[in-house]
Amino acid sequence: MSEIDLLKELKQQIDILIRENSILKKDLHIIKSKLKIDNNEPLDNTKTRIIKNGRFDLSKEFSKKMLEKATLEADFKMFKEYYINNIAEFSIKKISQSKMKYWDGEKWVYDVNFTNLKKIIIGNIRKAYTRVNTLKYYENDLEQLEKNQEHINMLNDDNMDSRYVKRLIKRIKTEIEIIQLNSDS
Repeated sequence: MSEIDLLKELKQQIDILIRENSILKKDLHIIKSKLKIDNNEPLDNTKTRIIKNGRFDLSKEFSKKMLEKATLEADFKMFKEYYINNIAEFSIKKISQSKMKYWDGEKWVYDVNFTNLKKIIIGNIRKAYTRVNTLKYYENDLEQLEKNQEHINMLNDDNMDSRYVKRLIKRIKTEIEIIQLNSDS
């Protein structure tokens, strides 16, 4: 056999191995998703929302409107508007009944019993509301300013175990499960 024939045969062998490797990777991905095995692939920060303490980058008009409603559904809409709507990759994943993980912009962070996520999400909603609950917006309606502040105080760190916050977190967890079910199918 000539050297050229050997190189051709070697190239064919390599092509076969590359195809088989690709098939195995796809099979592995399918098996992992069916078994719900945790995947730690990084997210593209340009296509997702990073879960960090900070403030929501939402319009002041939207935040003000939600704050004035002062309802569980309005607070949930704040979460949904920032973390879900118009986002290509969702940055929170449910791993088990008590364990979740979230993308902090650099790595996946594991969270048991929603402890960190609760503080981050509720804290960010509170900060967004605090940003608009000022005299600039309510100079002529101090009663609404006070009512808004009462609602903001319900989202304070000291109230993380309140019935209201628990109901809000339950609503958020349900939405996370729905998103994950839809993305798995």
